[in-house]
Amino acid sequence: MALKNMDDIMALARSGGSLATVAVAAAAEEHTLEAVMDAWRDGFVEPILVGDQAEIQAILARLGHSVPAEKILDVPDRLEAAKEAVALVRDGRAQLLMKGRLNTSEILRAVLNKEHGMPHGPLLVDMAIVLHPGYHKVFALCDGGIIPSPTLEQKALEIRMVTDAMHAMGYGDDIKVGVLCANELPNPKIQESADAVELKKMYEQGQFPGCILEGPISLDLAMSPEAARVKGYSSPVAGDVDFLLMPNLVTGNVYSKAIELMGATLIPIVLGAMVPIVLTSRAATKTEKYCALAVGSAMARKKGGAQ
Repeated sequence: MALKNMDDIMALARSGGSLATVAVAAAAEEHTLEAVMDAWRDGFVEPILVGDQAEIQAILARLGHSVPAEKILDVPDRLEAAKEAVALVRDGRAQLLMKGRLNTSEILRAVLNKEHGMPHGPLLVDMAIVLHPGYHKVFALCDGGIIPSPTLEQKALEIRMVTDAMHAMGYGDDIKVGVLCANELPNPKIQESADAVELKKMYEQGQFPGCILEGPISLDLAMSPEAARVKGYSSPVAGDVDFLLMPNLVTGNVYSKAIELMGATLIPIVLGAMVPIVLTSRAATKTEKYCALAVGSAMARKKGGAQ
């Protein structure tokens, strides 16, 4: 199953039959609270709001919402709020973590704190679900926000982590993965190209079950059937990619911002910790935050609250 549009994402969120409890760190932010209240109304998350109680209640009142007092933890200091939200996850009281009025670095420091953080694997990665007006279906990209220059071993782990997350979202074993490079011709002088060749070998040896992997592959061949036809390039991935593995953070970040300027919507989820982490920008719209909750809650419910 491939997700085609926003309606498919919403249907995914509503199909779980249970609520994922989301701990919202530094929750006194209008778009965050709007998104959380809408997601609660629509039946796929239940909130615990951590932050300045007076500010949270004032925003909720302005929006025409209210929540029971036990769902608001009064922690005015934002770094302490991040610490408390992480503790809720660590103690099993929440299956999803979301940042509100916090920097990404601040919430991640709380997650990775050796004394007070939460269990996590060897790698945290930034996965984005993308709705692009110029592409025929939803696709994922990784990593545009955390790992500057991933090694071959880290790229292999990124592939496994993202395909596992997509399986949790309902995808089958035919996830089409494009290991992105400048072009499709292997070049041992370019590290990203050499890595793509090795990843393709690993795929052919059965090290990446549940997907169809191609690499090296250029962006146009991965996303445009016409480009593949003109260039005579044949691959099941060509023009139909589900997941773009970026060669490095700069490429992923620049590409992400470029397509956002062209009207794409990006839904970022951090993988690799005890639960999915919703890390939308503080400037993100209510809709973007709502979609991120939808995707994150589906992952959390599928995995029973653990990654």
